Amino acid sequence: MMKFIEQEKNGVLILHLSGKIMDAGAFTDLCKNLKSRIGKGTKNVLFDFRNVRWINSTGIGSILGCLTTLQKKGGDVRFVNLVGATRRYFEMTKIDTVVKIYDHLDDAVADFSG
Repeated sequence: MMKFIEQEKNGVLILHLSGKIMDAGAFTDLCKNLKSRIGKGTKNVLFDFRNVRWINSTGIGSILGCLTTLQKKGGDVRFVNLVGATRRYFEMTKIDTVVKIYDHLDDAVADFSG
């Protein structure tokens, strides 16, 4: 089961994800929360995958659905701390060509202002 913790830094909403992202249901609460935040003006979102143990194609599809909503509202997204199998999956599916991926949280946050 996936869980998330919110943090805000320099106007960037950081979502620290943990667990397994295996189906759309696991992402329901996060998407609802993100849509609410977008409605209140959030534009820049950073997904921290440091504690994600596994993700599959359904999980990636769920993430991309939420991100599309954000981008339609003029927002932008970055990913950070993709490691091991999770990183390989993002590279294999070519998501890394669509979303900027960083190894360090501070670098990703700084990129929003640069």
